[in-house]
Amino acid sequence: MSGSLISEAALTHWVENFYGYGSWKAPIWFINHEEPSGDMPEEVADKQNYFMDTHTDVNSPTLCDLRALYKQVRFTPQRSRADVFSTLHDYRFGPNAVQRGEWKGIISFVHGYNNQPISDSETYLEYQRYSLATGVNNEALLRLYPLPAHSHAWYYSWLDLKDMDFLKSRAAYQERVYEARMKTILKQMHVYHPKLVVMHDMTGINTLKGTIQGHFPGVKFTSMNAIPRKIPQHHIAKLPEIDTTIVITTQDTGLRHNRPETGFDWQAFGKELRGKL
Repeated sequence: MSGSLISEAALTHWVENFYGYGSWKAPIWFINHEEPSGDMPEEVADKQNYFMDTHTDVNSPTLCDLRALYKQVRFTPQRSRADVFSTLHDYRFGPNAVQRGEWKGIISFVHGYNNQPISDSETYLEYQRYSLATGVNNEALLRLYPLPAHSHAWYYSWLDLKDMDFLKSRAAYQERVYEARMKTILKQMHVYHPKLVVMHDMTGINTLKGTIQGHFPGVKFTSMNAIPRKIPQHHIAKLPEIDTTIVITTQDTGLRHNRPETGFDWQAFGKELRGKL
């Protein structure tokens, strides 16, 4: 990744203040392991520069407008179909938008949880374009780790930024930000009382459970086995102090390598969890 495009000030502001998209008042929070993508330095710079220019408060955990941010992110020439799309907003929310697999799983889950039918790809895409993470009545999309990053590569090791040696490895970066990020997310749960929090695509499950139990003493997690192609293996706990249910799973809401046998029925999972609340 080219350091010439990445501003240290913008990157620092993003790491310290960006927590995802939507509204803290949303009834369901989906917490992904990290902000996806990040292959291209142009995309990282566009996101972080827009965020710093628009959300100027420091020490202020922020969920921003997904569509407004995507309008500022270039659809880079290295991507296929660059002749069709000029921004990530065009790609995901415009008239020729392309369905994102991870979001399709989230949309399925929400409809199952709310006992609302969803039948075809057009309906999924319409929800993605117009409703996903749009406000207090819809879901919020949070990030445990904020930097845009590809799951199989860590491009930030090439950056030469003062006082940011922790970016030399993904492990060092995660160790550096984990405690503060989790503390803030749990504090926000105390403030806003979401009905359901789904932490998905997670690693270090025991560490996560220990952190949550340290914040909510006495809370016990129940481990639920997977049902192949239907319900992912997960850990669930009720936080009675704030009337929130929290679910942790290692599974991503999308298919791995586009293989159907790697996925689950997230609509059925949503229905099952609603029945337990």
